[in-house]
Amino acid sequence: MKRILRVLLVLTLLVGSMTSSYAAAADKNLATISVTGNAKIAITPNVAYLNLGVTTTGADVEPTRTENESIMRRVIEGLIAQGVDRKMITTSQFSLQPLYNNEGRDTVQRISGYRLQNNVTVAIEELSSIGTVIDAAFRAGANQFHGLRFGLKNDSNLRDELLRKAVQDGRRKALIIADALDVTLGNPVSVSEAGGYAPMQADSYQMMKTATGAPIEAGMQTVSLDVNLVFNIAESNSAK
Repeated sequence: MKRILRVLLVLTLLVGSMTSSYAAAADKNLATISVTGNAKIAITPNVAYLNLGVTTTGADVEPTRTENESIMRRVIEGLIAQGVDRKMITTSQFSLQPLYNNEGRDTVQRISGYRLQNNVTVAIEELSSIGTVIDAAFRAGANQFHGLRFGLKNDSNLRDELLRKAVQDGRRKALIIADALDVTLGNPVSVSEAGGYAPMQADSYQMMKTATGAPIEAGMQTVSLDVNLVFNIAESNSAK
C-alpha cells in the first residue's frame, strides 16, 4: 500500500510539473502587437536656459582655483547687471582635472598642471535680452558656452498632455494593425515612456560667434514624446 501511495504521489507531481511547463510555454508563445505612439505639440517658449562657464589652467591648484573664482564672480555680477536674478543662476558643473606631460620616452604619467571648469546654468525669462546677456558674460571673462535651449517655465501640464496623446496614438496604431490582421486587440501588456521631450537646443558654436548683442528669436518650437506599447491579441476574428 505504501508503495502504491508513493507511485501516486510521483504521478501527481509529474502532472503538476507538466501543467506548469505547458502554461509557461503558452505564455512565451503569446501573440502580441508592439507599437510606438508619438505626440507632438507646438509651443511658444517663455524661458531660455544658457549654459556657460569659466575654464582656467595653472601649474598649481590654489592659484588656478583663485583665478577661476575671481573671473566667475565677475561673470555673475555681469549677468546680474543685465537684469538676471541671482536665483536664476545655478552651478551646473564644477570639476578639477590634472594635466599630464607625456613628452619624451618616459612612460610614467606626470602631472604638469591642472584645469578647473566652473559652469553655470542661467535662466532668462526676458527672451529679448539673450544676446546682450551672453555678450556681457563673455566681456566679464566667460570662455565656455555649452548651449542654449528654450522651454516653458511650468511644463508639467505639457508633459501630461504629450503622454496622453502618445498613448492614444499608440492604441490607434495597434487597432489598425489588429484590423489588418483580422484579430481582436486585447489588453496592454506593457507601456513605457521612450523619451523624446526635448526643447530646442541652439548651436553652441554659432552662438559664440554671434554673441554680440544681436537679437535671438525663440519662435515656435515643437516638442515631442514617444511611448512604447505592447498589446495582447485576444483572438482571431476568423475563428469566431
